[in-house]
Amino acid sequence: MQKAALIGIVSTTLIAVPVSAAPITELNQGESAIGYMYQNPSFKIDSRDFGTMDTHGFYLESKVGRNLIVGLEKNDGRVNWRSGAETLQHDNTYTDVYLQSKVGGNVRLILGNRFYDGSSLDYNLSSVSSSETNSGSKVYVGVAVNDRLGSDVDGYMAFTASSSFTEVRLGANYHLSKTTFINLNIKAYNDDSMNTSLELDGVGMGLTYKF
Repeated sequence: MQKAALIGIVSTTLIAVPVSAAPITELNQGESAIGYMYQNPSFKIDSRDFGTMDTHGFYLESKVGRNLIVGLEKNDGRVNWRSGAETLQHDNTYTDVYLQSKVGGNVRLILGNRFYDGSSLDYNLSSVSSSETNSGSKVYVGVAVNDRLGSDVDGYMAFTASSSFTEVRLGANYHLSKTTFINLNIKAYNDDSMNTSLELDGVGMGLTYKF
């Protein structure tokens, strides 16, 4: 039943909306994974649409114990928007350091810290103008579940949250070999760490190598 539900949710979502955080990866003890990620999600501030954000990232994680994975993820996204006299520039740069602990079956708990590496938001709109910088950090927690969907496909769902952001991810890993897979995912992300509400929603893809 769990596998059937996961297949339905992942398949329907990925087909319906053909962003990316690190995928949920199945590792053996002593094994590591390194991956590249790309996303181009829609970008909104306080529900107003400002186009899309071009984002690149990478991650590295290792299974250091029977049930423990440690990881590092780096993302760098930018928006440059202009309409007449209105302008907006946003640098969304952050680094995640995290732990994943398998607690039975295909469920894992997540604990991490997100470091905002000088993320900035500058805008001059018709009603307001502002310049903000976020260089702090946020502890977050989460839960993820993954399962085999086919001979070469794994699916997963993950939810993470802090005091200022929430993130929901659905994804599928398509294995090209025992050590390499392509990831397709969809993410819904909301962040109130600045004085505005940022929304990022869309599909991402990536490539991972295990060693």
